[in-house]
Formats: sequence, C-alpha cells, structure tokens
Amino acid sequence: MTNETQSNEFDSVQVKSRFRKLAPLFFALIPILIVAYIAGRTPSGVRLFDLVGRNAPAITALTLESKPYTFRSSGWRVVHFWTTTCSECRAEIPEIKRFVEKTQSEPDAVELVNVNIQDTPKAAAEYVSRYGVVPVVLADTDGRMARSYGVTGVPETFFVDAKGIVRHHIVGAASTDEFERVLEVLKNASIVPSPQK
Repeated sequence: MTNETQSNEFDSVQVKSRFRKLAPLFFALIPILIVAYIAGRTPSGVRLFDLVGRNAPAITALTLESKPYTFRSSGWRVVHFWTTTCSECRAEIPEIKRFVEKTQSEPDAVELVNVNIQDTPKAAAEYVSRYGVVPVVLADTDGRMARSYGVTGVPETFFVDAKGIVRHHIVGAASTDEFERVLEVLKNASIVPSPQK
C-alpha cells in the first residue's frame, strides 16, 4: 500500500468521523427549521412572509351576524386580529377605543376592523358585549383570513392604505400613541413602495 493510498484512507476515515459527530446536531436542527418556516419567522423573529408592500388579502370572515363585509371604497384601514383568550388583546381594548375615538373626527377617518379568530361567533359576541370591543367585528371561525394575512399569534395589526396595500404590521399589543404615530408616518411618507405580486 502506497503512502498516498494510506493518506486517502486516513482522510476518508476523518471525514466519516466528523460526519458522525455532526449528524445528531444536523438532524436536531431540522425540526426547529421546519417550525420556524411554518410559523413564518426565522429564529431571530424576522418574518419570512411579511405582507408589507403587497395587496391586502380579501376579507373572507363574516360579521358576528353572519353577514359578509367589505371595506369602504376609500381611506385607511386597520385590520386587527385578536381572540377572547388573549390577555394582551384584552389589555389593548382601551387603547384601540381611544385610537378610534380620536381618529373618527378626522375627515379621512380610519376604518378599524377587528377580526376574531379561534372563537365561535357566540363567544366573540359575548366578549364584545362584556368588554366593549369597537365595531366592526368579524368572526374568522375557520382561520382562513388569519392564514391569508400570515398571522402567527395575537394580537397582530395591519395598516392598509386606500389602494388596498398593506403598509405596516405590528406584532403584539400597541398603544394609542403607537397607532397614531404609525399612521401619521405612513400618511406623510413621501415615498411609498409599489405593490408586489
């Protein structure tokens, strides 16, 4: 056996040894990466399927009275996803109320749509009556609308301009001041990205 052949065999043994050591780590990472992909986020929290700059998905949820709903033809819209079991959502209700009260007096009043997910229309209606969630309230009982927006948790809020383009996205609860600040920046933005397909 030549020295070259021995060297090649030694290199091959080293490669196999390294692979055996790294294989468990590699296979352990696969489920984590799959979960991150399904959740729509990288491990650092950056969203992979962000809608910002894209057309807002169609409304598929019905009102609590089981009637279809469509956005009005003009003005900014805020689409807010929540559920009755979410403590952050409940804490956010007064902030959303203040935001609506302050913006409804403006000429270009914001249209707020609260989309309930995971609950039955009856449970959502009882919650709305008890805590005073401001209308419009939609019941996304099958989760189709939440999935189309890429919602991975609640609360999540999307700001949609008059052309139907999603311009901003907030993950987690937000204050009245944050809602107002975001909207002011968006309305005064001199450069607005074109919608993507």
